Amino acid sequence: MNETPRIELTCPFCGPGARLVIRTNRASGRDFVGCERWPKCDHTQPLTPYLEAVRRGDPTLPGF
Repeated sequence: MNETPRIELTCPFCGPGARLVIRTNRASGRDFVGCERWPKCDHTQPLTPYLEAVRRGDPTLPGF
């Protein structure tokens, strides 16, 4: 089983200690961002172009 990709964002509902991870919608196959504490926390948000670049490790982003 593959490790769930992590991004360096904290869940706005759970706070520190709960990271947001990239997940895939089983019905549509589209990626989205959700709390790693699912199903306890059901926070989700779209996978923005910036977060997609972070996931790819885009060297043009600040900090790379």
